[in-house]
Amino acid sequence: MFQAVKIKVKFWIILMSRGSVVGECFFHMLIYLIKLSNTGNSKLVNIMTTEVVDGIQDSNSEDTKVSTGISQQEYLVPQQKYLEAGIHIGTKIKFVNKNWFVYKEREDGLYVLDIKKIDERLKILVKVLSRYKPEEIVITASRHYSSIAAKTFSRLTGIRVLTGRYLPGTISNLQSANRVEPKLMFICDPKGERQAVLEAGKHGIFTVGLVDTDNTMEYLDLVVPCNNKGKKSLSLIFWILAREYMFARGSIKSRDDFAVDIKEFESSASPSVQSVQQS
Repeated sequence: MFQAVKIKVKFWIILMSRGSVVGECFFHMLIYLIKLSNTGNSKLVNIMTTEVVDGIQDSNSEDTKVSTGISQQEYLVPQQKYLEAGIHIGTKIKFVNKNWFVYKEREDGLYVLDIKKIDERLKILVKVLSRYKPEEIVITASRHYSSIAAKTFSRLTGIRVLTGRYLPGTISNLQSANRVEPKLMFICDPKGERQAVLEAGKHGIFTVGLVDTDNTMEYLDLVVPCNNKGKKSLSLIFWILAREYMFARGSIKSRDDFAVDIKEFESSASPSVQSVQQS
């Protein structure tokens, strides 16, 4: 039955990859229905999401360019920058469902992520994010380094960031003064921001997450494998996302117009940063 479902959605995958509104709606409906039918068990959700996302990638292989204007054969940044930032360095813990993202295990026990897979998923994440207005997205960044990078990203894009400890009920509690109602939830650390993941899942909110080898993918609709703890890794990720999101949304005419130094994503943001501090 599952194989039949994959065959049936192939047409819609192609539609979505071409920027079809119908295809996009089907994609979100599919994930939402799978969530409803698999409460407490997100294995099918993860498998189906991976199949759909990989289908988007495959269907674009016939073209030289995708809607973001980047060739599928090109990296978003030179490969050396990924290596220098340590974006591929995982942990000594690996969940089974990370097998397709892991390149190898080092002699010291650390798992190394596949840079090609990281780049591919970042491209898909940009494609997804660019379909949403800034006010429709909320980022949760509980760790110190992720909050610094996310705040700079917020200042540039206008996307709201929740920093510090995520308060239970931020989505579900109608009486909460800090309540948010996003259409897309961006999780920087699925382990530390577990409550945000659960609340978004229960309310059918499309959820994307940066996942390291020691993170689970439960209730996440789209994952980007990466080092989600390192300062340089996170600053590079949000620098890339800021540039690509602003370009895709028309805030800048070309990538060359993005003159923000990556170091601004590594240091504390200015008071003008648009974020919400939770404690």
